[in-house]
Amino acid sequence: MNVIVVLLAGILIIVFVKYYLVNKQRNRPKRLSKSHLPPQLKTVWDIPGPRILPFLGTKWIFSIYYKINKLHEAYADLNKKYGDIVLEVAPAGIPIVHLFGKDDIEKVLKYPSKYPFRPPTEIIAIYRKSRPDRYASIGIVNEQGEKWHHLRSNLTPHMTSPKIY
Repeated sequence: MNVIVVLLAGILIIVFVKYYLVNKQRNRPKRLSKSHLPPQLKTVWDIPGPRILPFLGTKWIFSIYYKINKLHEAYADLNKKYGDIVLEVAPAGIPIVHLFGKDDIEKVLKYPSKYPFRPPTEIIAIYRKSRPDRYASIGIVNEQGEKWHHLRSNLTPHMTSPKIY
């Protein structure tokens, strides 16, 4: 029994040390601003964001620092801490890039891609599915494929028009 505990503890220590060394080598910037975009940014992993933990990604911050029913405050705080472009990592290691600047959002909306894939924010998708009386879909942020394209094509003209409806 003690041998198993020591072995598991050793494996856990090795995983965390290896993770720490990999994270240290990446040397992620602390914050991005439009006035200073370092030329060394080359991959999604160079985008600033909360510390990534093995098996948890960055989702651990929502159980420690933020309340799940106040996600808007969590993302406002992430924007304040890390800038207009923030990296969040799902537990499976899937990178999720959040854009807070209107120019960046506009570039993504105007990018010629008919069906882009974006991992959904699971809790919001589940909530919206549980309330069909209030929500016709899981929303443009979480929808994928043709449903997303339909929502976007109906919404984009209104968002990009100078008219106020």
